Amino acid sequence: MTESTTRERKLHVLKDNLPPLKSPNTALVAAATTSGIRLSEDQPFIQTLEGSGDDVKRQTIWCLKDCEVEFLPKFEPERISTAEFVHRFRDTQWRTGNPHHPIAYMAWMHETNQRLRDKIRLNKALLMVRRGNKIAFIPQGCEAAMRDKILALL
Repeated sequence: MTESTTRERKLHVLKDNLPPLKSPNTALVAAATTSGIRLSEDQPFIQTLEGSGDDVKRQTIWCLKDCEVEFLPKFEPERISTAEFVHRFRDTQWRTGNPHHPIAYMAWMHETNQRLRDKIRLNKALLMVRRGNKIAFIPQGCEAAMRDKILALL
């Protein structure tokens, strides 16, 4: 994990070169946000592609706000059947009434992970173009005039 500081706030920037649906950072972000850590408002998620043909470099980037979260005291042990586990995992009302129970936590994390994955599927990677020390990010599918305008700034 890489840590990056901005003007007034601290962010934790998670980067790797895997597609976002294969990145272990996506599950980490789901777990963090389930625990109360927030994504950056400015740019929570970016995926970029740079190059062409067989020489394409991919980058998946998540930005989490720096904060503290509090976990409640240790959960008391209990024995339950498989049927009860399945019931609790699926029962939103039970999970809402027992938000700090490990089963509720796992279920909320799973749902958060699924929502992130759905958003990722709708998010197209930005094409990253470098010229010297300058970098441009071009949305896939943007009109040629907009692409040319962005590239003219390099």
